[in-house]
Amino acid sequence: MYASNMKILIFNEMYYPHEIGGAEVSVRLLAEEFVRLGHSVCVVSSCNQDRKDVVNGVVVYYVNANPVYWFGEKRNRTSLKKALWHIVDIDNFFIKSKIDEIVKEVKPDIIHTNNLSHFSCIVWKIAKENDFPVCHTLRDYYLLCLKCSLFKNGVSCKSRCIFCKSTSFFKRIYSNYVGAVVGISNHILQRHLCEKYFPNARYKEVVFNSLIVNKEKSYIEGKKKKNIGYIGSLKDSKGVDKLIKAFIQCDKNDYSLFIAGSGTDDYVNYLKSLCCDNSNIQFLGRVDAQRFYKKIDLLVVPSVWEEPFGRIVIESIATGVPVLASNKGGIPEIVVNRQEARIYDPDDSDALRKELCGYMNGEYQFSFHDVENFINQFDSRVIALKYIDLFNRLKKNRTEP
Repeated sequence: MYASNMKILIFNEMYYPHEIGGAEVSVRLLAEEFVRLGHSVCVVSSCNQDRKDVVNGVVVYYVNANPVYWFGEKRNRTSLKKALWHIVDIDNFFIKSKIDEIVKEVKPDIIHTNNLSHFSCIVWKIAKENDFPVCHTLRDYYLLCLKCSLFKNGVSCKSRCIFCKSTSFFKRIYSNYVGAVVGISNHILQRHLCEKYFPNARYKEVVFNSLIVNKEKSYIEGKKKKNIGYIGSLKDSKGVDKLIKAFIQCDKNDYSLFIAGSGTDDYVNYLKSLCCDNSNIQFLGRVDAQRFYKKIDLLVVPSVWEEPFGRIVIESIATGVPVLASNKGGIPEIVVNRQEARIYDPDDSDALRKELCGYMNGEYQFSFHDVENFINQFDSRVIALKYIDLFNRLKKNRTEP
């Protein structure tokens, strides 16, 4: 039996309108769905100043968390400032009194933490001191890696360096205070459990991200497809450079490659230099995702880092666009046994070229069957109810003798 009105206090590094990636969107969708289900929801998010607001029924505490700087401000930062920021973020005692005050004011039934950059894992310690149960959702590799990516020098880190291990000491210790841990994929969950995090968590579960998509069946089997696309951040971990090289090597003049997204000027210029003035490759900048999917016939997700989830894979399939994706991180879990997608190994330097050429030569076809049921498992209400069930089990476990 679900609690009629549970008080849920959510922590995430950023919250609307400061959405810089999929994690922020996922947390917002979850918080707003909790409200629609009849629960009282507060969110604590980092900002450049302290203020309080209400966003679609969600009470949001915007907190100036790290005194060095806030990630949401676009400005050049010296190496010294970056180092100081990370030192504070190891165990941010500057934020302790603010968080303690909010926790005591809200008196939540459950504290649900997500990306804790800016706040640090001292949030878990505060929850323990105030005797509030904690559920943590793993959305990136913040607990394991200073860069939150486990990616360095163009490759994924198979093991952690001494520097990341030493700066993560308090994170692992404080994870003792977490009663339930959720991975947005089994990959990211197991990656943390293997590093001995969350030893006292009674519940260790996988719950996918929720998303809102336009379900438009537009794929026509047998039709010649000419437009290939990529959408997302433009940085080395995303493998866009490898996509450009593979596309050029296929040497098919009647195919186009559309690249949507943004990155640093230096890296975008580097990607453009790889195109060798190929007029069939176009950089579109930041665009509306749904319009982009209507423009392309195949989405390529060439990630070379361990993607925790892979939101765009689901969005693409939902709009009737098949996907060619790398097998990194949680992506294979999403499309296992699906006929709308193909998976390749980016560690094989020629695999992407072979896949693209095979697609252009019509050597394989995609088919779309039972997409509705596939998409429904990511519905925001379905995902929210899974969390509410977990929260209730966590609460019940704490009250049992």
